[in-house]
Amino acid sequence: IRDIGVTGVQTCALPIYLARPGGVSALVTMRGWMFLGKGELRRWLLKHHALRALVDLDSGAFDEVSAAQVVLSVACSVFLRCPPPDVATAIRPTPTDDRASTSMTDRKRAGLLAQAGRHEFDPRGFRVIEGEPIVYWWSKDFLDRYAKSPKIGDESPARQGMATADNVRFLRRPWEVVADHIAVFRASGPYPLSFERRWVPYVKGGEGRVWIEPLRDVLRWEPWLLQVRTYSASYLKNERFFFRPGVAFTPIGSTFTARTHRYLSAFDVMGQSVFPATVHSVSCLMNSSSARFILESLNPTVHFQVGDVNRLPILPMPLSFEVFATLESAFSVHESGREASVEFKCPGPSPWLYAQLWAQQADRKSVV
Repeated sequence: IRDIGVTGVQTCALPIYLARPGGVSALVTMRGWMFLGKGELRRWLLKHHALRALVDLDSGAFDEVSAAQVVLSVACSVFLRCPPPDVATAIRPTPTDDRASTSMTDRKRAGLLAQAGRHEFDPRGFRVIEGEPIVYWWSKDFLDRYAKSPKIGDESPARQGMATADNVRFLRRPWEVVADHIAVFRASGPYPLSFERRWVPYVKGGEGRVWIEPLRDVLRWEPWLLQVRTYSASYLKNERFFFRPGVAFTPIGSTFTARTHRYLSAFDVMGQSVFPATVHSVSCLMNSSSARFILESLNPTVHFQVGDVNRLPILPMPLSFEVFATLESAFSVHESGREASVEFKCPGPSPWLYAQLWAQQADRKSVV
């Protein structure tokens, strides 16, 4: 293990030393090694040995695994104990959205025999991505475009927020407190010099919301968050980014989405956000099909991390201003007719659902 020179070497790296020079090491492992973590082991294997073949079986690889355990994801990899090659082969016998448990293993057998989902790739081409995840389905042109684009982490790194450790004590719904006691300042309006209200807007997890974050929770603030600061179990993080215009993203779920802070807010550890110079552009980017494809490739699990978002390339979005202006207008109408909203005026029809569908279609045309 000392000869490998990698901190925290996993057992799956050791069989390569049991092969003679030029020999073959074939492994059946959990699929996550190809994507997750900081990638020390992955980088070492790709740098010093020849990855020749991958079979990305994902879930349902074995008949013995019941439908209740179908989330078990596995992959087969074949390494040669020799310098890295220029070309390797990967096969994914069934599509990524094939989750029906019935006859899943049979479909994978048929896909392998038919060579379905076959990709050829350069194992050294992933060096342009931090952590070198083995996204074998990315084309060379796509990798080149990714390498040339600036990243979110370079321009406005994603930040995690605070944890109250007792939401029942420190959080309320807006209708549970006096409206005049809430510091309601629109993120698109003038920036207030100070907050002298008892409650402030608070951004938590996404729970399916997309594009714009309404005011759903308020945090006990006066005097200067003293009660939270003195509570032993709570902690504050990135406090200097509180009350800045930002874009929160969904940490949990198989589909990545983002939503803009409608109000200047404090944010939760599950309300992790980015704070770019042009909020509307980044909001449209993070909700685009290209961003979802990239992030769901870099982390094909149900938990998106800050580091995943920091690796997202900043692609030009020429229609973002028009798209976001239309969304804001539709959302204002929606909130004015929603009784639980602080912007409620009177009941009425809402164009919000249709505006979101239109924006998603417009974003597909907007990415250059």
